[in-house]
Parts: sequence; C-alpha cells; structure tokens
Amino acid sequence: MNIPIKNVEGLWETVDVTNDSWGYAWYDKNWKSPKRILKSVLSTVARGGTYMLNVGPKPDGTIPIEAQNALRTSGQW
Repeated sequence: MNIPIKNVEGLWETVDVTNDSWGYAWYDKNWKSPKRILKSVLSTVARGGTYMLNVGPKPDGTIPIEAQNALRTSGQW
C-alpha cells in the first residue's frame, strides 16, 4: 500500500482500499476522499506503476455509496 517516492525499474503495482478495510466492514467509516484517491493514482502512474483499488463491495455485491461518490468525483477529473 506504499507508493515509492522515486521511480522504480520494472513492473510494479501498489494496492489500496477506499477506506481502511480490505473487504466490506459496516463499521469502517474512514473513507478516502476523491483528492486522496486521485493523488494516489497520479503518484503511482507518474512513477511507472499500476494502481489497484479495492472497493470492498457489500454482501449483496453493491459498492458502498461513499466509495461510489469518491470514485465518481475523482473520475470526473
């Protein structure tokens, strides 16, 4: 979940989550802002990496509304 501070040779990726949990956690309300998500995407790509974001769907398969809003807002950029 760390983004290097300088370019890295070869293929690499960083993984992240939209809050603090790798899966759906009803109690985890620490949602990343659109600005934070976009900063992570840009920092990773600028250093030659791939950014993978886990959205942690609910048990019924839907994406939490907070994650949807953050993804839509950062995606509009």
